[in-house]
Amino acid sequence: MSPEVHAGGCVCGAIPYEISVAPALTDHCHCRDCQRSSGVAMATVVIVPRSGFRLLHGKTKSFEYIGDSGKPLLRHFCGACGSPGIHRHHRYAGPLGGASGEP
Repeated sequence: MSPEVHAGGCVCGAIPYEISVAPALTDHCHCRDCQRSSGVAMATVVIVPRSGFRLLHGKTKSFEYIGDSGKPLLRHFCGACGSPGIHRHHRYAGPLGGASGEP
């Protein structure tokens, strides 16, 4: 049986992606870094292995900074509409975050 594929992307559709594996973790993060990046009290985080994540086209812009943990965070976003998207955290080897639903 082939895995179910989930599509996601930014608001304007310039950065579509597919996830073809089950998430290793789905959670709501309340840390200050996630609050700042999302603009709300929590961010929904979906962790998937890189092998199950595919950027279909487009190129993200990124911003790297030192988080409250003292470790680097690399956040990617759409340069056209500003939608937050994929980010990498020092604890995990794969992409994190992302909006689900059709781009």
